[in-house]
Amino acid sequence: MGRIDSDALERFAAAVLAETGADEGVAETVAASLVAADLRGHPSHGVQLIPDYFGWAFEGHLEPAARHEVVADRGGAVHVDGNHAFGHAVARAATDLAIDRVREGDHPSVTVGLRKATHIGRVGWFAEQAAAAGLGFVGFTNMTSGNPVAPAGSAERKFGTNPLTFGLPGFDALDHPVVMDMATSQVAYGKVNVRQMAGESDSIDPEWTVDEAGEPVLDPDEFNEEERGALAPLGGQTAGYKGTGLMLVAELFAATWSDSPVTPQPDSRYENAAAFTVFDPLAFTTREAHEARLLALEEYLDETEYSDAISAGTGTRVDRAYLPGRMEHDVKAEYEREGIPVPERIREQLADLAREHGVDENIVAPVAPE
Repeated sequence: MGRIDSDALERFAAAVLAETGADEGVAETVAASLVAADLRGHPSHGVQLIPDYFGWAFEGHLEPAARHEVVADRGGAVHVDGNHAFGHAVARAATDLAIDRVREGDHPSVTVGLRKATHIGRVGWFAEQAAAAGLGFVGFTNMTSGNPVAPAGSAERKFGTNPLTFGLPGFDALDHPVVMDMATSQVAYGKVNVRQMAGESDSIDPEWTVDEAGEPVLDPDEFNEEERGALAPLGGQTAGYKGTGLMLVAELFAATWSDSPVTPQPDSRYENAAAFTVFDPLAFTTREAHEARLLALEEYLDETEYSDAISAGTGTRVDRAYLPGRMEHDVKAEYEREGIPVPERIREQLADLAREHGVDENIVAPVAPE
């Protein structure tokens, strides 16, 4: 698997995305979001999605030239319609709006409801955006179409992965923000797609999926092409009722605040709806107290005894507990230094797409397979 310089990959992604009809600024924002996900070890939300976006634009599910608009504004509560534009740009602008309003000082918290935002990408990027401004973030996201996840006790595909996202600034206490961005299924759907794009057969972890017989689906081709089984809710067959509850809460909170449909209500497009709250974490405390809490928790985790006999989880690359955001910080440092690993099949697909649309070969060459 070759590695690609992150700046070169972002330039490439922006150039290719501009060929969908998006303006330069939108293409650059979407590219930044995708590469940020790859840089943090989340290729499920990275550049491998670009061909999907071209397909959605061609089919009319995504309108690259569209722009979002504020349709209601009550100061601490704002309603944004994405108008089926690129969701990354819609959600980025909405988060910017909330950040600016909190920093102006009139509202210690601002909640933005997003509707018709197509795919907004890795929501943790927006939590990092808020944390970089010294603010906190809470996000509920749903999918009004696309349903790879089964509820507890079932193997029928009924819901989206409906992530929950939380963020806090690390200030001077940590060298990374505290960001928790998690699907309410066992794993994000894109993790299965990553295994498939890498050509890895029988590579799905047995705890991720379930079929009608209660057995796992291990082959990504069977899962995606034959639509056998479903992603299990967070907690699997041990505590999937808890994951299902979180999935439904995310579904309802996102839909309620954005006035969007829930999964059973007809919607012909792939859409994300979301409720983002940006808040001042120092509204009722001090920076010193906040930093002390972070350091106390970090030290507490570091002092914990960890055993090689106990797995931290088959969906993670680490073998112990850290404050959320630490893993992404460490991976980002490695990938900025050594390049982002991208499977040959994905590189080939992206290069072919770029050349088909006439992207400059000097931009394509660093991404194309050698």
